[in-house]
Amino acid sequence: MQDINWQQIIRRLGLGHTGSPRAQEPQAPKQPERNLGGTATPSAALAPRRKIPQPPADFDFDERQGLFVIGSARSGTTLLAETLNLSPQVFLLEEAFLYRDAKEPEFCSFFNRRHQEYENYKAKGRYVPCFGGREHTAWDLLCLLAQRYRYVGEKVAMGPWIDWDEALLEFQGAYFYHAHYVLTFRRPTEVVWSMVKKFRENPPRHHLQCWLRAFRVCVDFLATFPRVYAVFHDRFSKAYLERLCEKLEISAPIPDRMITPREQLPSFLEENALPEPLRPLEPWLNRAQEMYAELQEIISSETFAYCGEYRVRDYYHKFREQAGTIEEELQQWVSSHHQSAEAA
Repeated sequence: MQDINWQQIIRRLGLGHTGSPRAQEPQAPKQPERNLGGTATPSAALAPRRKIPQPPADFDFDERQGLFVIGSARSGTTLLAETLNLSPQVFLLEEAFLYRDAKEPEFCSFFNRRHQEYENYKAKGRYVPCFGGREHTAWDLLCLLAQRYRYVGEKVAMGPWIDWDEALLEFQGAYFYHAHYVLTFRRPTEVVWSMVKKFRENPPRHHLQCWLRAFRVCVDFLATFPRVYAVFHDRFSKAYLERLCEKLEISAPIPDRMITPREQLPSFLEENALPEPLRPLEPWLNRAQEMYAELQEIISSETFAYCGEYRVRDYYHKFREQAGTIEEELQQWVSSHHQSAEAA
């Protein structure tokens, strides 16, 4: 499996070290944003509200045919998308960023050119044909694919460029509310450690903030959308993903060795292990780990759905509050650290 060159993605999207939007786009006024749980989140860490693309009036797509894989970057979204794409009943686009790029008038060429620039080989999910020998918009492409496949959609990895907070949820809710969603979760220490090694230009605290925001967005999907499945990177195995395919009522010929044992992954960490670059973040990582473990306990590995004892919305409300509080305290620590450094 070929790695995606994320540095090229960030440069292609025009995003720099801080994850700010492209300079040529109009900037909305920065307002203190609040999540659904009512906890204020640091406005400086959030991207300005983005106007989502709109389909043409004749867009005729059965939302129940939609299938989307969403999760933090480095949480297994690519592996999961590739696994689902093994099915002849599924076509998932990779790195389509429909919530921002569906407005491209010649989307097929735009999408193929993007993967060519990433130096990705042609493969299902990374290349789309121009059906009938002509160009198509993203909306037309989805409809054409829906004529050929049971499920059509994309995988979205929420990475350190951080321009997806509001736009992604709003876009999916507006046009694909009744679609099927598979949300990927992975231990925060492993995600942050993997990001540190992959995105070296960003500090570790930036990656923890990214994980916290992605976690909160995924919780919003769990609480809001009707057809949602939660999967955990810790549990990935051939049998586990075959059960997911059964839930979606599809077949996928998963090779025996496609799923690398977690212990053999470069970013694998023992339960309480913390690499030296992450040690300054230990208090917040520990709390994020506890939050992740609690979520994992209330999601069934058989049904990929909630199996807790209490009212589900109470859990999700608490997770939003906790993630927002951790991020806010982390931001305060960063600010005080900078002030101390300047004073010295």
